[in-house]
Amino acid sequence: MLSLHFLTLSIITIFSVNFPLVHLDKIERFDNYRVYSLHLKSWKNVEFVRNLELDLDNTLEVLTPIRKEVPQEVSVLVSPSRIEDFTEDLQSSAIAYTLVEENFQDVLDQDARINNLRAISEGFGWDRYYRLQNIHKWLRSLETKHPGVVTTVVGGSSYENRDLLGIKISHGANNPAVFLEGGIHAREWISPATTTFIANELLTSENAEIKRLAQTYDWYIFPNVNPDGYVHTFRANRMWRKTRRPYGFCFGADPNRNWNHHWNEVGSSSFSCSEVYAGPYTFSEKETSNLSTYIKSISNLRLYVSMHFYSQLLLYPYGTSDKVKNSQDYDRISNATVRAIAKRYGTSYEYGNIEETIYPASGGSIDWVHGVAHVPLAFTFELRPDSNDHYGFLLPPDQIIPTGEESMDGIVAMVQEAESLGYMN
Repeated sequence: MLSLHFLTLSIITIFSVNFPLVHLDKIERFDNYRVYSLHLKSWKNVEFVRNLELDLDNTLEVLTPIRKEVPQEVSVLVSPSRIEDFTEDLQSSAIAYTLVEENFQDVLDQDARINNLRAISEGFGWDRYYRLQNIHKWLRSLETKHPGVVTTVVGGSSYENRDLLGIKISHGANNPAVFLEGGIHAREWISPATTTFIANELLTSENAEIKRLAQTYDWYIFPNVNPDGYVHTFRANRMWRKTRRPYGFCFGADPNRNWNHHWNEVGSSSFSCSEVYAGPYTFSEKETSNLSTYIKSISNLRLYVSMHFYSQLLLYPYGTSDKVKNSQDYDRISNATVRAIAKRYGTSYEYGNIEETIYPASGGSIDWVHGVAHVPLAFTFELRPDSNDHYGFLLPPDQIIPTGEESMDGIVAMVQEAESLGYMN
């Protein structure tokens, strides 16, 4: 009996070493969850909603990125058990509100039908949102399609032992480098879709300026730097945001609050059930720790871009009260970028530093990249739709290509303006 027990433990150990540590995913449903639109007319109202983001029991979630402005509207997802208390709190705080959706599960079911999530597609493109295995297969295929130009690279592994898979596009040795980070928040599906679209443009576009930029710089493109969370959004919970490392009864830390720059000082939580849980310590998550190590290994990295959504914003460091020394240059580059984005479809972006434009939030990737790794330029795109969309995280797939096109326009303008200011040498 003892030897059988030992054999069983040995098999488990071998399995865990050689295969992903995949947890059995319980499918999370949102039956009778409601979505409310809150009309915030004072800074006291804004602070009320900011405190909701630190909520510990997962009975509600603020869906809309909160801005540092009044008036504004934000959407909040509320569980059936919390509805009565929540609406009473709104009334006592004199916050006007509108019921937008009585059953959020209906919205998710419609999203699944549009994306045909039950089907496992073998292809890849920008007509729908694809699963991680499709994205990784496509990335690996590029090395064969573009020999001598594309190299598949791995920036480490995730908690469940999935690769942080990316590509390097290079037409020559010792080029200055640009890094594109996608998918750090799992449910933001348009982020990996946009980064892969940009990668494809850099490899196949006949546009003379895109070809020049592709050949002048080394491009490091990582569409899914939170692969476990991304897989979980397809398998179990479309609204999952964090990593998947277990912390007591809850799972995951916010990988964009886990970096070692003013970690857990503001805009984050020390409680593991919070959507903005900063983790127990800096770089506690394998994903952020491994990615940061890989970033530091890149020589002459000049520009770092993190793709998020939503709200149509272009943000730069910092999420704290610190200010970048070259704010005038950041503003000039940002202005050129948002003007370029608007040209194709009229999509309007605003820009500024994180702390002043949206809200204080420390421990983010671009703050560490600029403030600790000393990369000269670091930006965050908050992609389509704008902040008035109540279901922004469920951007329809027919928006993928327009979002990719205008984002490519923005990247081109960003690099051009950075070149003119001497940052890309």
